[in-house]
This record gives sequence, C-alpha cells and structure tokens, in this order.
Amino acid sequence: MTKRILLDITTLARASGHADGIVRTLRELARFAVANRPDIEFVLYDLDIDAPRLVNARWARSVIEGTAKIDMSYFPDRFAKKQRFRERLPKPLKRLFLWIQRPRRQVYLKLERLRLTGSRFADVAERLLPKLLNEKYRRELTSPDGTLRRLLPHDMALDDPPSLSSEDMLILAGSDWLAMYQQLALGRERPRTVVLCYDIIPLLFPQFFSEQNYTAFRACFHEVFPHADLVIFTAKQIVADAEAYCAQQGLTLKRSGLVYLGAKFDPIQQSAAPLPAGLTSGRYALFVSTIEPRKGHRLLFEVWKKLLAAGVPQQQDFKLVFVGRRGWLVDDLIAELEAHDSVGDSLLMLSNIDDTTLQQLYSQSAFCLYPSLYEGFGLPVIEAFRYGKAVIASNGGALQETVGGFSPSLDPRDEIAWYETMKTWMEDPSVRAGFEDAIRTRFKPRNWDEVAKDFYDLISRELAVPAAPARSDGL
Repeated sequence: MTKRILLDITTLARASGHADGIVRTLRELARFAVANRPDIEFVLYDLDIDAPRLVNARWARSVIEGTAKIDMSYFPDRFAKKQRFRERLPKPLKRLFLWIQRPRRQVYLKLERLRLTGSRFADVAERLLPKLLNEKYRRELTSPDGTLRRLLPHDMALDDPPSLSSEDMLILAGSDWLAMYQQLALGRERPRTVVLCYDIIPLLFPQFFSEQNYTAFRACFHEVFPHADLVIFTAKQIVADAEAYCAQQGLTLKRSGLVYLGAKFDPIQQSAAPLPAGLTSGRYALFVSTIEPRKGHRLLFEVWKKLLAAGVPQQQDFKLVFVGRRGWLVDDLIAELEAHDSVGDSLLMLSNIDDTTLQQLYSQSAFCLYPSLYEGFGLPVIEAFRYGKAVIASNGGALQETVGGFSPSLDPRDEIAWYETMKTWMEDPSVRAGFEDAIRTRFKPRNWDEVAKDFYDLISRELAVPAAPARSDGL
C-alpha cells in the first residue's frame, strides 16, 4: 500500500516569464491536487543535498499559483561543463562567496526574509525591494500580468527531506530532467515513480540540441524508461515513438498510459489596441513560436520567398508574421532573415510583445501556421482555434492528434504542399471557411480538471493507490 504520494514541483519553483506547456500542465495538476487530493504532498529537488525536500505548506500554494518562486541560486549547476569555483568551496565559504558574486540578490533575499517573517522592519523592506530590481531580476520576477513574484529564500520555503521507502510514490511531471534522474537513483529503497513524458524530441532529433543537453536528456531517459513504475504519455504518437526507441535501445517500459492534455483560456477581451505598424486586419498569416531549428521557420521562409517570386503576397496585399523570441542554434537563419528584402516589409518578426498585442494578432489574422517538425502537443494550434482561426499545421509528432481534423496537417518537409496550400488560402478565403465554421461550432478543448482527474485516476488504477483522506495541512 502507498504510504505517501509526493508531486515534484521543482519546475514551478524555478519558472519565470510566460509559462510554457510543461509549466502550465504541472501547475494545473498541482492545483487539482490542492483542491481534490489531500493525500498528495509537494516536494522540490534540492541539488545541494541530492534529495527531495518538502515544500512548506505556507508557501506551496503561492509557488503553484506562480505568485512566488524559490531561490535556487545556492544550488550547484549539474549541467555545467566545468564545475564552478564556488561549488568547490566548503558550504560556509560558498555562502560568503555568493555575497561577493551576487550582492544585489543576497540583499534582496535578506529584505524578502524581513518582509515575510513579519519583522518590525517589514514595511521598510517592502519599500526597498522594488528599488533593487535591475532588468535581469525584473524579467525573472515579473509575472505576465505585471505583478511581482515573491522570491522565497530556499531555507524558508523548504522543510526537511521526507523519509522515503518503496511504499511511497513520487510523481515527476516537470522538466527538471536531472532532478528526475537523481530521484530515480535514490537507491534500493527508492519510491515508486510515475513520470509524465511530454515527448522525446532530443532523442529523436539530437541535431537540434547542444551535445551537453542531449547527453543529459539521454542519460535521464535511459534511467527513466526501465525503472519508472509508470510512464504516462500525452499522445498516441509519443507512445509509439517512445516504444520504438526503447525497442531500438534495448530498454523496457514497465507500464505506460495515455492522458491527453487540455487548455484553459480566460474569456477573450475586446480591445481597441492597434495592430503593429504595417499590418491590416485579415491580410496576414500568423506563426507564434520560439525560433528554433525544428519549429519550421526556415520552411516558411523558403516558401515565402517562392510566393514573393510568384507575386502572390503582392497581389493579395498579404504578409507573414513571426512572433516569438530567438532560441538556440538559429544564428544562420536569423542572419538570412534579417538580410532579406522582405523582412520589415512583407515578413514581420516580432518579439517581447504584450498579451493584448498577441490577442489582437490572433483575432485579426487571416489564418495561422504551425509547421513544426515535431511537437508533443502544439498549444499554439489550440490557441488559434480559440480565436476561430484555421491553421495550416504539420503532421509532426502529436500535431495531427491535436488538430483533430479541424485543419489540414501537412508533411513538414513537403515545401510544395505548403506553397500550394498557403497560396490557395491567400487567394481564396472560401477554401478555409469550412475549417473555420467547424472550429467555431464544434471545437472544445479539454478542461484541466478533466485532464488532472484522468491523470490521477490512471495512476490509481495502474498502481493501486487507495482513496484520498481529507486534507489537513492548511492548503
């Protein structure tokens, strides 16, 4: 019988800026646990002592909701190629060195401690904290809605490591693969382990990652697949690809299951905010994604150059818009984009835009694009559907399952198919009207309560977890 169930929220504790798909998913699973699963406790993996530690009940909800994050600057960087100087120091000297290396952060943490403990200097600390924010810390601590996250000293936010046995259960649903690897290697008395696997992209496309990240990811999953008691996947294609990879590598999966992800959106607010300069409502195609090698920006760039050569965008007064920050291994592509005559004219590249502008870009677009070579889900497709927009999507990874027949799914390597489809959709809007009607009348994303219930029910069925008692920890 399972004694304790622990959900690792390390990914939430370190999250900054806009939440990616993994952060959103873990947040919703944790929220559901707070509301409906009092038997679940929350842990963070402490790299300094190589053990999970319980998140103090006073702060767990704030971390889950994203209104606070836990300071991990003291933790060693296990992904670093070379051990940092401070990590070779004894612990007392390491703390002193942090004051020399990061004095602003240490002062900030001291003031947060004064404020959070209700010190008689709490009001002074509250007034001083914003003055210490430079641009780096403002990006780290500012939520998408503009509010300031609290930075919790880790010794305040974390309790002692729980005593774990093979009768306990650890649920890993974040993106901290090294922590996952360490936790699975806790020893002979390690807890039963459940892993939520969103995709295995680094294993399938190592050329799109640094050797260091690929090596770490591979080591983690070669430990995860044979030793996890249950691996939950998020799409049938991910299951098939993982099983094929395991067969090729001689790895085994004890148990696996499938839970489709969901989406949660606030009601669309009507806005009079203008579109970015140069754009006209209904006269552009929109692609929202970080610029990474596998996302398909190069494909669209090559197709767009051919469309320009044929005069199609000029005749239709049509533009292509990329929205997203620059990622890794794309310097050559960025250089080509910036050197091309179309950039700034018929091809716009936008980044660091606010939510209101992004909403306007979606709502005023003619249609959207998502040519990614491989995705574990493809949330931007669902976001486009939310606005009633049809999407020319790829069939890479789980995208065909996500699209679900509400839009075409093309081979992300078939440049001709993308050229013909984009040309047709620009020249004849009636061709995409059937997709738009179906999206508006029949599309309904799964809500997160359904996803979380299915997730925990699957664990209970597969691993015989008993019913939950009433919560008594104050959450």
